[in-house]
Amino acid sequence: MDLTATPWGYACLALFTAAYAFIVLEEPLRLRKSIPALLVAAGIWTLVGAAFALRGEPHVAAEAFQKNLLDYAELMLFLLSAMTFVNTLEERQVFAVLRARLVSRGFSLKGVFWITGALAFVISPIADNLTTALIMGAVALAVGRDRPKFVVVACINVVVAANAGGAFSPFGDITTLTSEPCACGRTSARIARVKGRSDDMLIVKGVNVYPSEVEAALLSVDHVAPHYQLVVDRRGTLARLEVQVEVSPAFSARSDGLRADHPAVGALRAQLGRQLGDRLGLSVELTLVAPHTLPRSEGKAVRVVERT
Repeated sequence: MDLTATPWGYACLALFTAAYAFIVLEEPLRLRKSIPALLVAAGIWTLVGAAFALRGEPHVAAEAFQKNLLDYAELMLFLLSAMTFVNTLEERQVFAVLRARLVSRGFSLKGVFWITGALAFVISPIADNLTTALIMGAVALAVGRDRPKFVVVACINVVVAANAGGAFSPFGDITTLTSEPCACGRTSARIARVKGRSDDMLIVKGVNVYPSEVEAALLSVDHVAPHYQLVVDRRGTLARLEVQVEVSPAFSARSDGLRADHPAVGALRAQLGRQLGDRLGLSVELTLVAPHTLPRSEGKAVRVVERT
């Protein structure tokens, strides 16, 4: 269900714009930015839930909310552990000792600028970018605590270096360079859309198959739930790929429980087959299953099952 050009979508956009305006005016209004952010987030999710409920698919909004809530919880726990690590280092006087050693060795602020940037670039592929930025930013703050202008520039340098180091390291994202003209007018080479990760790639009948491409094809079709599983059978001479996908409860009820001879089932199967064929360049076996049929997992969803 696409809410982009609907009154629901415009209402969500209006709420988001209002919240952003309040956040920008945080200082003059003496208002914590978390207040409008939380209130508007609740309002947007309420509108999304109402839109799907009126269509008879409240479970879709509920599953999307649960997924986003899990993502934010993971981020919060990560930040909590990262900040605990940084605070522990500060409590142990690690940054103070480092500042004293850098100053005693005669490093100027310019030297500290380059050292923190280089360390952030090297450490970020090993540690997380955010953790690296927090640690190196704390070092810059300890060294230049009496020079606020230096701290600002050094922290910017650390953030840029940490992200550059993470992007430079081989993380396994699969993409290509393209020299096709860009709508924005750029003529230099650009990175195409990331297709997936090397550790997620499947090879079926000599064709590279990425679960992210399968997901994009499935979610572009209405009446399909965001739950699917790829079953790769390698017991024969050639591997066979079966895509199992759940339909929405409303569609299941309308099609008499996915009755095989129901016209809606045949139409949906044909539409999904075309989408998957266009995306993958490969014919697959498609199986429509009832809602809540595929297994759920607490952590990362298990999308691929191999039979050998």
